[in-house]
Amino acid sequence: MKLFGRNKDEEIEAPLDKGEGKGRPTPKRKDAEAKNRRPLIVDKKEARKRRREQRDKLYKKQQAALDGKGDERYLPYNDQGPVRRYIRDFVDSRFAIGELFMPIVLAFLILSIAFSRNQQLNAILLFSMWALLLLAIIEAVVTTMIINRALLTVTNGDKRVKKGNGRYILMRLASPRRMRRPRPSGPRGPRPDISEYAGDIRAYMRSRI
Repeated sequence: MKLFGRNKDEEIEAPLDKGEGKGRPTPKRKDAEAKNRRPLIVDKKEARKRRREQRDKLYKKQQAALDGKGDERYLPYNDQGPVRRYIRDFVDSRFAIGELFMPIVLAFLILSIAFSRNQQLNAILLFSMWALLLLAIIEAVVTTMIINRALLTVTNGDKRVKKGNGRYILMRLASPRRMRRPRPSGPRGPRPDISEYAGDIRAYMRSRI
């Protein structure tokens, strides 16, 4: 009888009604993301233009730093830090024999060509050039010893502070003052006081541990 029970057809149709309104299985998350994904179009010409603009900005900042008008953070790596700044200020504070080396070499080449037949003059010029080179090397060695001794004093004997100083000092001494980069921070005068750089140098060496 139908009064006390459900029809079998109703029991079968009930689960079918539950799925109405959808009509298809739920898509997987991976498929949905793939469908919504859009291809990223990159303009290579525009990208190259942006990279070139970034390089130009960095180059201008570096040149400003080398001219003493910009932020020292943009200096070439070999010129960065308070140790290098102290070395430059120390070397630039006085006249150096090495400043004469390049002009003397140029004069020697010109005179040796102009007076190629004068063997005596050429011998004098050659001897003068080698003597000047020897004096410049001695000056560089002595200057390096003085600077390194001062740096070791403020860093409590940290020998890392001496790394590369000899070559850096020699190249600085051998360059005419007007051609030095970074440019000298001031005119010639008394030697810089290492105590004014001590705090920055110690902090810099601690940061490199």
